[in-house]
Amino acid sequence: ISRWNDELRIFAHPKPECTYVMGVDTATGHGEDYSCISIREFTTWKQVATYRTQMPVANFAARAVELGRLYNNAFVVGEENGCSIATLLQMRDTHNYPDDMFFRDVDVDTQRPREIFGWMNTQKSRRVYLNSYEKFVRDSIKTFKDGRLIAELISFIVKPNGRAEAQEGYHDDMVFADLCCYIGLHNYQPCGALPFWVA
Repeated sequence: ISRWNDELRIFAHPKPECTYVMGVDTATGHGEDYSCISIREFTTWKQVATYRTQMPVANFAARAVELGRLYNNAFVVGEENGCSIATLLQMRDTHNYPDDMFFRDVDVDTQRPREIFGWMNTQKSRRVYLNSYEKFVRDSIKTFKDGRLIAELISFIVKPNGRAEAQEGYHDDMVFADLCCYIGLHNYQPCGALPFWVA
């Protein structure tokens, strides 16, 4: 099912008993890049909805809230950068999206969650997450539903400088939205931390 001029694609409607994770990748709204969302069901990891658009950050934040609420207040993951932080903060502060439904990366020194939203996209973390995500793509391709994402994955390469990104003339915005979702699937604990956690 597609909505909003085919920008939104729904592959499975939300079920009341299910938990969902939403990855958000935000563009500035001025260039050729897209702002994208990927939503997956927490138990099966199946992709249930995607959104790909070009619009100002404030409008995108409102759409993200709408989709997050539709999918049972989905757990939200974005990058820790200017545009994504702006989206996440607007989701919380302007639209009252639940504060505890945002991913916070772990502090490298203390191994405790940081106060700021999002995952730290450093050279090291990017490489680690993308290596893990590549295995997920290869092992679980049946969970991928959007042809736009598949097309981006095909043109996603490691360049001679060692950086993994889209080939020249292609996009990777949906890849990074789904990567954010993948990070959330690994880190979300809807039932709380395991009882044998040791400091």
